[in-house]
Amino acid sequence: MNTESQEEYADLRKKLMIHPTGLHEDAKWQPDLAARAGELTAELKAGSKRAKIRLEEIRAATATEVRRNPEKFGLEKTTEAAVGAAVTCDERVSTAAEKSIDADRDADRAAVVANSYEHRRSMLKLEVELYTRNYFGEVVQKEMTGAEDTVDRKDGDQHNERPNESKRRRRRRETQTETAPPTAE
Repeated sequence: MNTESQEEYADLRKKLMIHPTGLHEDAKWQPDLAARAGELTAELKAGSKRAKIRLEEIRAATATEVRRNPEKFGLEKTTEAAVGAAVTCDERVSTAAEKSIDADRDADRAAVVANSYEHRRSMLKLEVELYTRNYFGEVVQKEMTGAEDTVDRKDGDQHNERPNESKRRRRRRETQTETAPPTAE
């Protein structure tokens, strides 16, 4: 990976984190960051393919050279197995193979970052849903000591003897007791 690609990779890795207090900013930059990660992946995959092609070219050139001059490579016979072994052991081939492996690794690392931005997109969506549902809102603690405890009501009457009674039944009961005729003793 060249220096520019390394810096881009490091920058994209740093920006993967989601900030719950800055969801708007994270969501605003998500498309750009995902595109940059995708472009880096494409660039490094192309470099990986070029390194594989270069490796095959070096193998073919080395195989041709081994067949033309087997004594230089220490071969008595030019069988396919002997030529293949000489090609594999050649320093140019092993160097090109290492470069190809490194290019594959770099492309895979970039693909992981691009995939991470897809996961980040999903997580941002979930975080926004939680935020809009006030999941992170303030927690209010209410004290409850029993069923016959005081229940706040709008009409100012703080005591409720029947906590499971509906508002309609409570009003009906209260109006009946207010309008009931006095009993004669």
